Amino acid sequence: MADKQVLSGQAAFITGGGGGIGSASALWLARDGAAVVIMGRTEATLAEAKRRIEEGAGPGATVEYVTGDALDRAAIEHGMKVAAGLGRLSMAVAVVGGGTMKPLLMFDADEVTDELRRNVVTAFLVVRHATPLMA
Repeated sequence: MADKQVLSGQAAFITGGGGGIGSASALWLARDGAAVVIMGRTEATLAEAKRRIEEGAGPGATVEYVTGDALDRAAIEHGMKVAAGLGRLSMAVAVVGGGTMKPLLMFDADEVTDELRRNVVTAFLVVRHATPLMA
């Protein structure tokens, strides 16, 4: 843990926050004093991630979670507002993603659309809705 809570007063919003990369990102930010809001689809997973993050968080760090799908604009906006209510929103981490590993020409149009929505649209929504709150 850092001697100084360099992220004290700052807030972060993280999609995919119940998973490995998302919860690890939240933990590192919370160790430095950030208020973090993790978002994911499964409340039980988020509650467990919140508990683990709080155990490793630095003094003054806050950890909250919101349940929602990263493809749902309203859920993203809600999560961002929760984070902004905890401090100056200065970090937004889009971790949602994944994919099917196979040659591109083996995909049909619906599969390509699903991959783009999961990997590109989710990141776009995070950036799109975080930017006005960071200005």
